[in-house]
Amino acid sequence: MMMKKLLSLALVALMATSAWAEEVTFNFENRTGITAMGLTYKTSQVQLTDAFTHQGVTFTPLTDRIYIGYDDDEEYNFLLLNAATAAFGVQSFKLSVAEGYAIKAIHFKLDTPSQVNKLTFDSGEWVEEAQHYITNTSYETWCDWTGDAREIVVGTAGAGVVPGGSTQITYRLLIDQFTVTYGETNVTGVEATHASQPAHVVCYYNVSGQQSATPFKGVNIVRMSDGSARKVVKQ
Repeated sequence: MMMKKLLSLALVALMATSAWAEEVTFNFENRTGITAMGLTYKTSQVQLTDAFTHQGVTFTPLTDRIYIGYDDDEEYNFLLLNAATAAFGVQSFKLSVAEGYAIKAIHFKLDTPSQVNKLTFDSGEWVEEAQHYITNTSYETWCDWTGDAREIVVGTAGAGVVPGGSTQITYRLLIDQFTVTYGETNVTGVEATHASQPAHVVCYYNVSGQQSATPFKGVNIVRMSDGSARKVVKQ
């Protein structure tokens, strides 16, 4: 009886907070992160040519020199948008979510400062404008973008001059990981419904209210990406 009461209370609380914000991390730093995104781990540099979806956010390469790079020990440690020569031009990828949802923020963890120079976006804004430019001697390890868009294009700036100087360089971008925060699109009046969009599991709760990315043994409350919740039992 007590378990059923706890379960009912948890479901009520969950449905009352259906206007949720989901955080999805794309981790290119290690084997665990690579495989968690459904990508194949290899001990070599791997070119990304096909779109893939990770926890409701789709990553789509838009140019042909986007790689998962690795260090001297052949361990993956960054996402590389390689514009090592001007001939390669601007390199970019697109992040998108399902209709009815919008990307609200992106939190980037950048790699080697000598190789990271400029990020560009087709909408939104930086939390700090100074983070646009990163040089060998002054850079921000973490960069934040905010906005409200169903899809956003992230890329390099191509060939250009280092700010405050005259050295001609070609920008390329190395990212250890980034976290995308997205939620429902703001709608005035009638609440939006997205029945046509396939829902995915956001997380699991046990009857004590503990949260997990994988199901607990016994009774679970499953929160779905469309804001719904259901009960499942894992043997």
